[in-house]
Amino acid sequence: MTQTDLTGRVAAHRRARRSTWAVVLLVLAVVVSACGGSDVLRQGLNTTDGAYVAGEPAEPGTDGGNTEQALNSVVSGADSGPAGGDSDSSGSEVVASGDSAGENSGTTGDNPQQESQRNFASDVGVTEDTIKVGIINLASATSSLGPVIAGSSERVAHAAVSYVNDSGGIAGRRLELVTCDDGGDVSRARACYEQLKNEVFAFVPSETFVTDVIHDQLAKDQIPWLSWGWFESEYKNPWMFPLHANGIREAENMAKWVAENVKPQKVGIMYLNVSEDIRATKVATKMLESHGIEVVRTIAQEWDSTDESSHVLSMRSANPDHVMFFSWATPVAKFFNDASAQNWAPKMGYTANHLTGDPGYGSIFGDYIKDKVTTITSWELQSEDTPENRLYREQVTKYNGNEYLGFKFRYALGHHTSQSAWVGVRIFAQAAEQLGPNLTRAGFKDMLESKPWDTGLGVTLTFSPDDHNDPNSYSFNREYIYKWVGHPDGGYDMERVHPDPVLYE
Repeated sequence: MTQTDLTGRVAAHRRARRSTWAVVLLVLAVVVSACGGSDVLRQGLNTTDGAYVAGEPAEPGTDGGNTEQALNSVVSGADSGPAGGDSDSSGSEVVASGDSAGENSGTTGDNPQQESQRNFASDVGVTEDTIKVGIINLASATSSLGPVIAGSSERVAHAAVSYVNDSGGIAGRRLELVTCDDGGDVSRARACYEQLKNEVFAFVPSETFVTDVIHDQLAKDQIPWLSWGWFESEYKNPWMFPLHANGIREAENMAKWVAENVKPQKVGIMYLNVSEDIRATKVATKMLESHGIEVVRTIAQEWDSTDESSHVLSMRSANPDHVMFFSWATPVAKFFNDASAQNWAPKMGYTANHLTGDPGYGSIFGDYIKDKVTTITSWELQSEDTPENRLYREQVTKYNGNEYLGFKFRYALGHHTSQSAWVGVRIFAQAAEQLGPNLTRAGFKDMLESKPWDTGLGVTLTFSPDDHNDPNSYSFNREYIYKWVGHPDGGYDMERVHPDPVLYE
């Protein structure tokens, strides 16, 4: 589909959805002056027993938590992965916001309605001066590295909200973030959803397994959800707007890149024993075989695996030139540690999916990974020197300090879903701003589908009105490859590798 065709279809789609009563409101509206900012104390984010409270921006160098607790999962963990449980708990709910919308909005767009109509309670989660958005995450799931992964993403989302509000808010409204911790349990996640659906206007990206199973309910409730994008099913839901490559297409792109650039003759595959990564393995195998590469062994990993030594032995016996991972950070860390203990590595190294390539995992994986492991991801790494990345680093450290759970900033607050959280809040603000006073869920959905959205992190987001899964409008056709290397401080870093992987030529 050409951009002209997409633009024409979008315009027709939006005209069909335009409601008569909105026109009436526009005609009857009284022209008013822009609202002045209130003298509200600027709010930052500090933590008390894991909950966010209003306060001043964090002092540089402060630590927001306990390293031992976060890393305990590498040795042993009790929480399950995405399998549902019987828990009645829906997690703790917290609300945080930055400064009230000021006199000079930093996100104001060209919207005639804003000059002729007062803000009002236009939809669920929207009042005259506030918009509430929600996140559901697995921040307390220690076996899934919840504190390190979801905790850091939550902090980035809060920093993005505070930045929006400090810049003037959204068309005279301030943004508030409401969170619910599901502990990595789908039953608890469903309870979180039921709790928040009548409180928040929309959801923004976070780590939760419920995004693979909530589709029927979400379609019924018609709530926009800017999601983390791991599951292919997120792309098939018209009310979800994924902000990362899904596991299936990423596996295909990764296998294509390995075939064309690493060029092994034999490959082994480690995968997480869940439906998404089982399918990823099949797709990758098909791509490799189309290039004449033999897949000599595939081995399933579990979320809570305590010992990967037998898997290392099995892979060694198959003797692949290269090993690929479609898995999760915890079992992969155990595999690397056990492979290091056996003094073995495939002669052409490893390539791993984005869930195992975030900067914070260096100290968990150990020195073994340096110059052996490459990883694929949808965003340019947060250390890249671009205007948006500079803003990202500045604002996140402003509100959170330079450390989190004992990790320096470049390790803990720059992983792929935290980048998605930043992008999600920023794009939300831009789209909502253009709708002005009459902010509705249906109108917001149409706005996201109406045009491309430049994220500033190497990706322009597009969502076809007819099908978010349409390959012609797939936002993550091009991804990025990084290699684990050492850092001058003795730690870990990631180095860009070219060429970039491109799925559809």
